Amino acid sequence: MMHLEHAVFAGVAAILAIQPSVYRTWKQMVDQILANTIGATISLFFIYFFGENPVIIGFVIILVIAISLKLKLQSTISLTLVTVLAVMSAAGSEDLYFALERFYIILIGTCTAILINLLIFPPKYKKSFVQLVETTFQNMSLLIRTAISNELTESSYQEYSKNFKRI
Repeated sequence: MMHLEHAVFAGVAAILAIQPSVYRTWKQMVDQILANTIGATISLFFIYFFGENPVIIGFVIILVIAISLKLKLQSTISLTLVTVLAVMSAAGSEDLYFALERFYIILIGTCTAILINLLIFPPKYKKSFVQLVETTFQNMSLLIRTAISNELTESSYQEYSKNFKRI
């Protein structure tokens, strides 16, 4: 739609950034954007001053991992390394636009992950909460009725108690 090449990077970014809940996706997205910006900046710096030598790429990967660990962004390392490789495999230091376009594509994929989670597959917290409350109420009601009528045996009590604690 935006006439950007290598859209596969956006797909990889979306896959690596999506989480099972909106909150975790949002937190992950903020961390991913920060880590990807750091990774892309370091990559662009090293491409510009040292080129795209495989040894330099390896050094940049080690440096980005160390920085991510220092900043407590462990969950973002995989996508950040994809960003580093995408930017550093650009057509050379003279084509800065191409490297920035790849970074932009990865940011689009990361932002798409939260949109998918919000709009297409939103979590159904209310439904699961209501089910949990109903189940708990039914178990408590049964335990109270049998305790009042003195019909509860020890084995039945243990079974109900285990079920109640499990919920």
